[in-house]
Amino acid sequence: MAEPANRGGFGLIEAVVTLAVLGIVLGGAFATTGSSLGVAERARRELAMAALAESLLERAGLDLLVEETVAEGRAEGFDWRLERTPMPEPEARPLRPGEPRPRLWRIEARVEDGRGGFSLATFELAFSP
Repeated sequence: MAEPANRGGFGLIEAVVTLAVLGIVLGGAFATTGSSLGVAERARRELAMAALAESLLERAGLDLLVEETVAEGRAEGFDWRLERTPMPEPEARPLRPGEPRPRLWRIEARVEDGRGGFSLATFELAFSP
């Protein structure tokens, strides 16, 4: 009687199953990496919009909203709008002649990039004649 030949290595079915399992694992790894890169890009955009909005608020009283109540523009690929609006005045005591009246203003900076936006606001106390 002839003895059966000793088979070594993997058969075709084992190799196909191994490749299928490897494909599933690598597909999941690439999907996770791709989604984390998207989150990182969105965070980078929001950080850039926040930095621009903060710098606009700093410039509001220096050169952007000196005589106007609205300023708009485009910088670093973002559209921005800076707006100063007066807050409602509470009932106040009568002022003496020539005494300046304090006024509270809300200053808002809005930055957009077409996929979303970021907004910061602050208050300013200014005296009006």
